[in-house]
This record gives sequence, structure tokens and C-alpha cells, in this order.
Amino acid sequence: ELAASVQALVTKTTKLENELAEISALKVRLEAAEKLTDELREQNAQLQRENARLRAAPPQHPSPAPGPRAPGPSGTSQATPSPAPSTQEAARPLNATQNTWLTVAKRGRRHGKTSTRQPPTPNQLEWAARGFQPIDESFESGFTILYFKSPSGARHNQVRDRLRILGIAQSRVLDIHFPTRGVVGFLVHREYAKALIATFAEKKITPIAFDPCDASVIVDPKYDTTTPSDRA
Repeated sequence: ELAASVQALVTKTTKLENELAEISALKVRLEAAEKLTDELREQNAQLQRENARLRAAPPQHPSPAPGPRAPGPSGTSQATPSPAPSTQEAARPLNATQNTWLTVAKRGRRHGKTSTRQPPTPNQLEWAARGFQPIDESFESGFTILYFKSPSGARHNQVRDRLRILGIAQSRVLDIHFPTRGVVGFLVHREYAKALIATFAEKKITPIAFDPCDASVIVDPKYDTTTPSDRA
């Protein structure tokens, strides 16, 4: 029975690790999709402004070209009036095809406007390449939780802002939680835990030894009279 229980826990752990890896990959793809969406929205807004400007501009009527000058009675030449445009030509709107989305888009390409999509970062390239490389035996698999001191009352968005300022990749921190007062935990991959600890060490921040299952973590008043062994 003990071996079966251990095997079941190993199976659940492996399944959890695979799911967390998929979540990490999906977060990276989601960030890239959101960035592309913002760029497309900006391009759409530019096209709308250009279209509105073209519609608001007055039509440019070409001036009639002077006709050939015919000789007058005294031998001087006189200008021959140009024929008046027909009713259909006068009713035809000028530059009617210039106010279409296709024309505006073509004009943008003619002027050398290109997409503002940023090239992939080195981390994204490394992640994409790992999908076609053999598994490195030295690569640590699985996930771990690193615990650090944190002011009481800190919120998740405040912790995220501080991580961003310290240069921590937001997509690599899969979860942030507060197991007890004054402590914050970061769920990260074991391989990235080394980089996170090294970055924090540059700012003189070190992880703490914390056991979330310790009896001292329970702060429910109804357990005040119980012994530590009963709480555990």
C-alpha cells in the first residue's frame, strides 16, 4: 500500500509539472499575442485617422488647360475655349477611389511604413529552440517555492511591480502567495530558481528557510490551546 501511495504521488507530481510547464509556455505566447494585438490596434487607429483626414480635405478640381489660340481679325491669336465637361463627368466624384481602406493601406506601404513588431528576445529564442533539442541531463526538472521576507499587507500587484523593477521575468514567476504574515512565496521552475536567487543576491536579498506545514504557521484562535504536536 505504501508503494502504491508513493507511485500515485509521483504520478500526480509529474502531471502537475507538465501542466505548469504548459502554463508557462502559454503565458509567453499570450504576452506575444497581446503585444501583436496592441500593434494592430495602433495601425488600425493610424489608418482611421488617415481616412478621416482624406474625407475632410476639400476635393482638388483640376484647372482647365487652355486650348489652342486661333488667329483673330487683326492677325493676333485668340484662345479657343475648352469644351465644358459633360453632365456625367461633372457628376462623377473626384478621387472617389482614394478614400478606401485599400488605397490608404497601399499609400502606407508606398511611404515605407512597416510593421512595428519587435524581434524575439533571447529568452524567447532559447525557449523555441529547446522544443527541438535533446533533453539536457544537467537540466533540473520540476518546480519549487522560494520564500522571502515581505511587509505585512503587501498585495500581489505591489509584489509584481517590485519584481519587474528588480529585473525578474514576470512570466517565470508562476504564482505568488502569502503563506503567513510577513512571508511571500514564489512558485518557479527549479532551473530558473538559480537565476532568481542570483538576481536577488545582487540586491542583498536572500531566501529564508520556511516550512508552510509548521505548527507555528497556524494562527487560528481556536488552536491556541492545542499543543504543537496536535497542530501538526
